Amino acid sequence: MNAYLSASLSRCEPHQRIIVSKEKQMKHIANNVSQNAVRHYKIDGDVIVGIQTDKCDYLVTNDIKHTAYFIELKKPGDIKKAIDQIETTIELLRNELIGYTFHCRVVAKKYPAVYDSITITYKNKCKLRKGSFVVKNEKLEEDI
Repeated sequence: MNAYLSASLSRCEPHQRIIVSKEKQMKHIANNVSQNAVRHYKIDGDVIVGIQTDKCDYLVTNDIKHTAYFIELKKPGDIKKAIDQIETTIELLRNELIGYTFHCRVVAKKYPAVYDSITITYKNKCKLRKGSFVVKNEKLEEDI
């Protein structure tokens, strides 16, 4: 079993208030209002290297609340691919996040606001895992 989530790979301070994941015009902002212990990882390229599979872009954890935010920043494109990237990352990191609730986030460029069947199905899957799924255009800001 690989251990991917080394504290030394985290891109933020242990109690950082604002954690930003960004790529081109897409941005996810995690507000750590209570200044809990948090970690921020760039998954594709920093954490998971040498594995030829699709992975999401970032992971933010709140280690006090035991929540994990899997973040995919997507150019105009395929929501199904973004979901697949998140799911692959969850499978790779699941053993290191036992007891955490998984929240899946897609910040997309020009993703239509209309929820299609793929999005609705995935939202329900996340609810069954006690987590959530959110898709936003260009910017998503939330308290973690």
